[in-house]
Amino acid sequence: MSILEKLRLLAVALLCLAYAAVFGYGLATDRDAGWPASTYPMFSEGRTHDPLKAYRVFGVSNRQSEERIYTKDLRPLDGLRLLDGLTRMTHHDQVRALSFVLSLNPRFSAVRLYEETWQAGGEKLLGRELIAEVSR
Repeated sequence: MSILEKLRLLAVALLCLAYAAVFGYGLATDRDAGWPASTYPMFSEGRTHDPLKAYRVFGVSNRQSEERIYTKDLRPLDGLRLLDGLTRMTHHDQVRALSFVLSLNPRFSAVRLYEETWQAGGEKLLGRELIAEVSR
């Protein structure tokens, strides 16, 4: 091991030790040690009271049962960008995008776009509104 590699390992070890010391000091004294070891609730607790809204795409089979279409099923499209873009599109453009998604998934007879409202920090679905639907 060369001298540069030893110095690099020593620098990383000292940096980790300093971080642990600052964080430990803040915990031991119950005082804020500064970012990134902040004990302020604003930075250390998740927000659970505001509802979260998200767009979800569902495929509808011939038996009228719905199945969520995940981003991996949207190839060659970048699924995350598509779902993010759907929130900014006009209704006409949403229908065009859903038509393309339907063409990628021949097992579905229709594709639906919903805006779902979820309880933050939990798994509880609060509501679901149909935004657009495309059928074969």
